[in-house]
Amino acid sequence: MDISIMFKILPILSLITFVIGTTSTSICRRNETILDCRNTGLKDIPYIPELPGTVTHLDFSFNQIRVVSPFNLPHPSSVVEVYLAHNNINTIVRGAFDDMTKLEVLDLSYNQINGSSLHIETYKYEIGHFENIKRLILKGNHLGKLERLTFTAYGFSTLEHLDLSSCSLDTLEHLSIDNLARLKHLNLSFNHLSKFEALSLEGLSELEVLDLSHNEFSILNEMSRLVSLKTLYLDSNKLEAIKENIFKPLFNLKMLSLKGNMFRTLYPYLLPLDSHIIKDIRLDDNPWHCDCRMRWLVEDKTDDIIFRDFKLKCEFPSRYRGKNVFDIRSKDLTCYADYSRLILLLTLFIIVCFMLVGIVWFIRANRKYLKHLRCCDKKGGEYAAVYHHEDDGNGEGKDDQVNIIITTTEDDSLLNNEETTATEDVKLQYSDD
Repeated sequence: MDISIMFKILPILSLITFVIGTTSTSICRRNETILDCRNTGLKDIPYIPELPGTVTHLDFSFNQIRVVSPFNLPHPSSVVEVYLAHNNINTIVRGAFDDMTKLEVLDLSYNQINGSSLHIETYKYEIGHFENIKRLILKGNHLGKLERLTFTAYGFSTLEHLDLSSCSLDTLEHLSIDNLARLKHLNLSFNHLSKFEALSLEGLSELEVLDLSHNEFSILNEMSRLVSLKTLYLDSNKLEAIKENIFKPLFNLKMLSLKGNMFRTLYPYLLPLDSHIIKDIRLDDNPWHCDCRMRWLVEDKTDDIIFRDFKLKCEFPSRYRGKNVFDIRSKDLTCYADYSRLILLLTLFIIVCFMLVGIVWFIRANRKYLKHLRCCDKKGGEYAAVYHHEDDGNGEGKDDQVNIIITTTEDDSLLNNEETTATEDVKLQYSDD
C-alpha cells in the first residue's frame, strides 16, 4: 500500500474509532468516580477515550458481552473495581486486566465460564496476574468441578473473598483452592456438593467464613485444618448426623448455623459447647424429635450459648408438634424406651393369660368327647365288636338284650369274652316278616 494513501486513511480510521467509542460511551452514565454502562446493550468492551483519572469503578453488567478484551484506558491504574456480571462472557483475552495494577474487585458472575476453561494452561494467564485483587466473584457460572491446583498459578496471593456460589459444583478435588493464603471468606453455597474433605481447602490457614449452605451433604467428616474459622454456615443441606467432636478443633469458631437440615435429635458432644468463644448456634427448621434425648438442651441451657430465637419446633411426638422444645418441661421429654419394656412384659402376660383361659375352656367344652376318645383308644390292632345275645325267656324274641363289646383283635380278653372298654344296651325291633 502506498504510504501516502495510508496516511490519508489513518485519520479516517481514528475518527471512526473515536465516533464509535463516543457513541458507545455516550449512553453510559458517568460521574467523578463511576462509569455506569449497565443495561446498555453492549456486545463488546467499548473504547473509552479521555476517561478521567478519578474514575475507579467500571460497571458493564447486564449486557451481551462475549469477549473481554483489553480496556485501553487512559488511566488504567486508577481503576479499583470492575463489574461484568450478567453477560455472555466465555473468553477473556490475554492481558485484559494487566494494566489495572490497583484492581481489587472483579465481578464475573452469571456468565458462561466453565471449570475446564479455568484450569487450562492458556486461560490461567489470560485472566491475568493480579497484584492487589481482594474480591473475585464467579457466582452463577457453570463450573461443574474444580480440579487440582485450579487457583495455584493465577496470582491471587492477595485474594480475601472468593464467591463460587451457584456454580453447579459437584466435586472439590484435593488442593483445588490452594495458594490462597490470605483468603478469609469462601462462599460455596447453592451447589451440588455431597462430600467435603478438609484437604480440598488445604492452605487456607486464614479462612474465617465458610458458607456450605444449600448443598447435598448428608454427613460431615472433618474440618480440622480450618483453625482460623469463625463462622460456618451449613444451612439447608441433608445432614442427619455429624461425626463426633468434628467441631472441637475449631477453637476460634464463634457462630455455627445448622438450620434447615434433617436432624432429629441432638447430643451434647456433637456441638462445641465447651468452647468459651462460640456465642451463636442456630438449630432452627429441623424435624426435631422432642424426647428424652433433647432433655439436656432444656436443662443445661446457659447464657453463654445463644440458640438463635429459641425456635426449635418439635416434629415428633404428635402432641408436641409445632411446639418449641424450650416451652416443654424437662420431665415431659420422655422416650418410648423409658416404658417400652414394661409395656412388653404386660403384653406378654396378657397373651399368656388369654392362652390359659382358652385351653381351660376348650378342655371343659370337649370333656365328654375327649373321654370317649380316651376309652376307645386304639392299642395297635384292628377294632372288633363282640355281640352277645341274652334271651329274656319270654319266648317271643322281642325285647331281647344284646351286649356289644368293643375291643381290639390283639386283646386276649376277646378270647375270654370279657368286656374291656364299654357296653351298651341295644333294643332290637323285630318285624312279623
